[in-house]
Amino acid sequence: KLNFGEGAATQVTLEVLDITYSGRAQCADCGPANDGSQWIYAIVKSSGSTPGTAPKLLYSTDGGSTWTAATVTGLGDTENPTAVRVIGNYLVVFTRTAGGPTLSGYYWAEINAQTGAPGTFTRVSGTSGGFVASFQIYDVYVANPREVYLCADGGYIYKSTDITTGVSVVSAGSATSTALQRIHGVDETIVAVGGSGVVVKSANRGQTWAATTASPVTATLQALWVLDRNRYWVGSNGGKLYYTLNGGESWAEKTFSGSGSGQVRDIVFATDEVGYISHDTSTPTARIFSTWNGGYSWGNTSPRITNLPTFNRANRLAVPRDTDSTVMANNLAVAGLAGDASDGIILVAAAAKL
Repeated sequence: KLNFGEGAATQVTLEVLDITYSGRAQCADCGPANDGSQWIYAIVKSSGSTPGTAPKLLYSTDGGSTWTAATVTGLGDTENPTAVRVIGNYLVVFTRTAGGPTLSGYYWAEINAQTGAPGTFTRVSGTSGGFVASFQIYDVYVANPREVYLCADGGYIYKSTDITTGVSVVSAGSATSTALQRIHGVDETIVAVGGSGVVVKSANRGQTWAATTASPVTATLQALWVLDRNRYWVGSNGGKLYYTLNGGESWAEKTFSGSGSGQVRDIVFATDEVGYISHDTSTPTARIFSTWNGGYSWGNTSPRITNLPTFNRANRLAVPRDTDSTVMANNLAVAGLAGDASDGIILVAAAAKL
């Protein structure tokens, strides 16, 4: 059973947009005890007004029991965080902004290896950071610290080989001109999805890109997970879930309770067998579904999902990335919008230890 509990309730005053675990698993003899589920980082949106409340970074080093706020120096009211990621020994906050395309970029800080706290943030943005005007970031896939891929407006895809210095363009909308909203991959295969059901992929670590033979739907695809070079899962803003077993040559819909209404916002797999999707109804009410048989069936109630509170939507889901599959399969973090639509929510779930 995954038992959900709310974290940082008094510190979260606006919608939480993204959340991630650090993969720094280590024993107590060589540093702070951490099985890979202890260090969690979340980013809260700005108020969108001037003067207003700048986006807030929150982090926990005890598995979500307590949370600390950190200042992202230079991050302003008009910037909208799109992702927070741990890349090597750095914590990185990626943003979009209404203040002008040259402001698009990200902020990075080194993580203290003993405490998990981020240090002072440095900004990388605009043309000096390798970004092209009007093509702002939506999502980020970290293959490894030297291979970080960012999908953006206009079908653009960027790559960073050193997150402290910037990015370069690896696809200037060559496969599609549609905004790409999610990106993920494994090994040589990288996939990005976006508006009008577009799915593009690279089979050679981002060197070349092409649209898949088939698209599952014409609705916007805003959730994605790649299991291997042939198997991908995608979710739409029409509330539907699809999968391919042949690298996008054909697609099949996977129905679940309530599918076809509301939205599917995120998909993550902890292992080949254990995965989760975020779905919200048109009410809206957030729901989290789990599979433990590779996607054959999905359920959002006991025995797997327990104590889930009522809230509006779960924007992003995160699982630890670790070598221990039991840690990955039995921990889940959620970033979302609370039930009153004016507050955010952070949920951390863990299976009871036997």
